[in-house]
Amino acid sequence: MQTITDTLQSFEEIIREANNDAAVRTFTVYKYSLLYLVQTDKLQMNDKAEKFMEGYLEDFATYDHYKVAQAYLMRNQRPLLNYTQSIYHGAGACPWPRRHTNGLQRSDQ
Repeated sequence: MQTITDTLQSFEEIIREANNDAAVRTFTVYKYSLLYLVQTDKLQMNDKAEKFMEGYLEDFATYDHYKVAQAYLMRNQRPLLNYTQSIYHGAGACPWPRRHTNGLQRSDQ
C-alpha cells in the first residue's frame, strides 16, 4: 500500500530524474498541491495514495493544482512558481470538463 509519504517521495524522484521540463513543472505543482492538502488537514501523510489520486488528482485540472500550489508557497513564504504556460492558467488546460474547477474546494465537504 502506497501512502501519501510514498507519493511525495515518488514525485521528488520524478522531478529529480525527469529530462522533460513539462514533467518537472507538473510534478512540482502536484507536490506542492499535495503538501497544501496535508498542511490543511484534508489529507494525512499516512493516508493511502489513492485518496489523493482518486479524490484530487483525477477530479481537478492542472490549473486548479497550480492555484493550490501557489497558495501553499505563499502560506509558507516561499518563492512562487510563476509558470507562464497556459496549462497552469486554464487556457487550453483540459479538453474535457472536470467536476471541480475552483481550486481544490470540493462541493461535498
